[in-house]
Amino acid sequence: MSGHTIRELAELCGATLEGEGEGIVVSVASLRDAGPEQISFYSHGRYRAEVDATRAAAVVCPEDLTLERSDLAVLRSANPSQAFNTIALHLAGERPTPAAGVHPTAIVHPSARVGADVSLGPYCVIEADAELGDGVTCHPHVTVGVGSVVGSGTVLHPGVVLYDGVSVGARCIIHAATVIGTDGFGFDHSREGWVKVPQVGTVSVGDDVEMGAGCTIDRGRFSATTIGRGTKLDNQVHVAHNATIGEHVIMSAQVGMAGTVR
Repeated sequence: MSGHTIRELAELCGATLEGEGEGIVVSVASLRDAGPEQISFYSHGRYRAEVDATRAAAVVCPEDLTLERSDLAVLRSANPSQAFNTIALHLAGERPTPAAGVHPTAIVHPSARVGADVSLGPYCVIEADAELGDGVTCHPHVTVGVGSVVGSGTVLHPGVVLYDGVSVGARCIIHAATVIGTDGFGFDHSREGWVKVPQVGTVSVGDDVEMGAGCTIDRGRFSATTIGRGTKLDNQVHVAHNATIGEHVIMSAQVGMAGTVR
């Protein structure tokens, strides 16, 4: 496995190097697990015991954090989290992405509109009047329903389902098994039992939204369930009918929003 010198990584992320810079680093790891060819992250004094015991070749840390060890290379940064992320992505390399093209098992309705450089993996289904922008990637077993729209550069991971008539913006990342556009949970009581209330709205997802695995986003009873641009949802978040989420919102795992919540 090839690596980079500590000095090269400091230059890459714009950090100030203290200590030996010629050691070779091949990957990142936690302070506790790191070995002599790995770089780690030290963000707060409460991890002092771990940094004192770490076998890492180097650590990224804030500019004002004191370390007692002289044998450990230190990369100091005004934004250490961003610096460490830059290093981690560089060492890991880009995740493999499917080449543009339509797999022979994918089914694309003749009325669907598919942009340039789109990748459709095995067993994808693109239904009537759906629209995929340029550079969309659909991993295996993705379904895009009738009349749904997916913006340019968006990635739909395996098993994602877009029901009919929903829209997802550009450069979104939707992780595996997320379902967008299911019926909202609406029933009226009658003498004969529960009567289903029609859910005839839609879902509108803005640009640069990321959803984790297993999220479920209900369509509106009328009008749209809305998720604003730049919002990030963790795994297993549920958004009920006619809810509204603004721009650049963060929701951690298993958050549930009831209908019409804003």
